[in-house]
Amino acid sequence: GRLLVSGDPDIVLNDARVQEVYLGKEATA
Repeated sequence: GRLLVSGDPDIVLNDARVQEVYLGKEATA
């Protein structure tokens, strides 16, 4: 799946594991 990072419209995370790491750090989803 694709995740468009809120606040960073230029960043699109396509790797599920990367999404987990990002969301785990931001915890704003």
